[in-house]
Amino acid sequence: MKSSTSLLDLPNELILIISSQLSVDILHLATTCQHLNSLLLPDIFRRFGLGLPSDSFSSIRFTAENLDVLPVLTIGSSVHSITELDVRLYARMARPKFSPEENLTFLAALSALVLRLPSLGRFTFGPYPMEKTIEALPGLPHALATVLNSAATRGDCIITVFGRSLDPPPFVHSVPTIHSNPAPLSTTFLQRAFTWFLRFSPTFMKPSTGVIESTQLPSAVNLPFLSHSALRVLNIRCSFLFHATFYKWTLHMLNTSPLTTLSLHHIDLSHYDWALVLPALTLSLLTNFSIGHECAISVPDLALFLTRHPSIQTLDLSYHLAIGALAHPPADHLLPHLTTLRAAPDYMLYFLLRPQTKGGIAPCPELREVTVTWTYSSECVPTYQVGLFASVVSCIEARRGGVVPRLRVEGNLAAHCQVPKHLQIES
Repeated sequence: MKSSTSLLDLPNELILIISSQLSVDILHLATTCQHLNSLLLPDIFRRFGLGLPSDSFSSIRFTAENLDVLPVLTIGSSVHSITELDVRLYARMARPKFSPEENLTFLAALSALVLRLPSLGRFTFGPYPMEKTIEALPGLPHALATVLNSAATRGDCIITVFGRSLDPPPFVHSVPTIHSNPAPLSTTFLQRAFTWFLRFSPTFMKPSTGVIESTQLPSAVNLPFLSHSALRVLNIRCSFLFHATFYKWTLHMLNTSPLTTLSLHHIDLSHYDWALVLPALTLSLLTNFSIGHECAISVPDLALFLTRHPSIQTLDLSYHLAIGALAHPPADHLLPHLTTLRAAPDYMLYFLLRPQTKGGIAPCPELREVTVTWTYSSECVPTYQVGLFASVVSCIEARRGGVVPRLRVEGNLAAHCQVPKHLQIES
């Protein structure tokens, strides 16, 4: 009686010898079998220069060159922990290696992998090519939302999303034309510049100039909304999450997640957009908030947001230029629990240079650490910022009714300013 023999009956050593002669495509197909997956996974990783797989990765990065390894890793159950998972869906190349349909397959595998891993520390996701629009990539927005939903269900994962797209912003603004008499010849350039500066934020528009009409654009596709999110830390380094297609989805994710840390960088919305976006956000558990490059958030709009979020303990504005007049904040008790503040000298004084309350309590009474920085130029630091640093020092030294915060100076400002010894942070 003849007995049937399969490839799985062969010794592992012989299977490895056979696999070394297989093409990458055939090898991928073979790894769809659970037994062969654990056996052949090292060969797959070796061919793509990813290093030998183990049950735990400290860091692994997938780019447009090796995305086809994702399904193999998803199927295999031997890898159960990744500290840093970095996935770049697209690369700058004349001819993409994979078709849009293949990219959707990889995204499905990525979503399954994110759900399968018992432990995932950081998830960095770069999905969009800069030169593409939603219409040019059918099916992609839904797949991206599914991946991010999978990551948001985890409570142990720090998510960072970056990338740009050519999709429109969430709102269309109609600004009425205002006819005014030409300025007199005696008006100086500085006066004109100052007038323009104050008008940058809609907060400074007088009612007589008319009302700006804003219309929210509809999403081009229906995205899957997450019913339950455990997301606590989110770093947004992209614009597409706030563009028309993802805007409602992003608001839902932010407002329904127990976020404690939110970082906003490289988001190309106008200050008119931000004036509508920020009031739509309510993050009751937020303790760490950062605004960075290319976020045109005006000072009044930011102040209103901070007033509604008194739970913030760490505020980082070190890469954010103040837009609008740095007048006194609307609330006397702005950020009552703030312990750490990073900002340029002018922004720093906005928070510190306020009258003390009747009880002698200083602004931000729980403040413990102040970092003054200037990061907007590779070499030149404006002279007035150097002068304002001295005002920051005086303001800190004059605080009463609490612990005097410690001070450090960073960035290009460090070459021009020195912290008094009694205020220095002990290393």
